[in-house]
Amino acid sequence: MVVIPTTLLVLPLFGLFGLMQARVVDGQLAYEIARYAALADVSEGDARAYLAKVNSSAKLSLTGSSEDCSVRASIYREVEIFGWPSAIGLTSSGKVSCEVR
Repeated sequence: MVVIPTTLLVLPLFGLFGLMQARVVDGQLAYEIARYAALADVSEGDARAYLAKVNSSAKLSLTGSSEDCSVRASIYREVEIFGWPSAIGLTSSGKVSCEVR
């Protein structure tokens, strides 16, 4: 009598834990995409090609001037969790300062 309600209460927690782990992995991937795009010998076209190869849903933005610039990559993930009333969406991002060009 206790096992079924407890199981139904615990199953969404496993989904949330999985989503938090995916956010950590996405954050590391976003940082790696931004790091690659910030390298001095990488053109914007090369960075977009790398982005498409690694994660095509990520967004890449370059801000600032040639002396003081930064690159930001962000990944949005939305997941339906069993027993949760609505989808949960999280954005992971990574920001890196450019190398001297």
